[in-house]
Amino acid sequence: PGIAEAGAIGRLVKLLHEENPDAQKNAAGALGALAGVGGRKIQELITKEGGIMPLVKLLEPGYIVHVYAATALAELARRYPANQTAVAGKNAIRLLVDLLITPEEEEAAKAASASALWSLAAAHAENQKLIAKEGGLEPLCELIGVGNFDTQREAAGALAAIALDNPANVE
Repeated sequence: PGIAEAGAIGRLVKLLHEENPDAQKNAAGALGALAGVGGRKIQELITKEGGIMPLVKLLEPGYIVHVYAATALAELARRYPANQTAVAGKNAIRLLVDLLITPEEEEAAKAASASALWSLAAAHAENQKLIAKEGGLEPLCELIGVGNFDTQREAAGALAAIALDNPANVE
């Protein structure tokens, strides 16, 4: 059997609740990787096992696994409208925008946050509006031209996704 069939998803979700940052980091990283390669079936299974809320919680201040949590949420939401809505409904957009504007946040967390916002906004009008309402446009614009290539690419992709078919966000 594969990793999911062997029952790993539920166990990985449980590890997200541990107080150990290494356990949280490894669990979030594994869930993100599985969602990225496993497609809709794995995205649905992670959601069914309750993976969204603890990943969103790991975006809050005080946790040190922001990069891994944001990356996992990006993969959970990628090309899956139900998860785009579910992740946004857990206050993830506000927390992702906060990561973009926190000066002491590392570059990788800003790139992962922009990537997650890109996934949440892609072909999802409500999330596009919510990202704008939560103040995400300005910090995404500010990331272009500063920082490393990955951060700039993710910010540009997020802005494109937010603007696509949404004239209110263009001006």
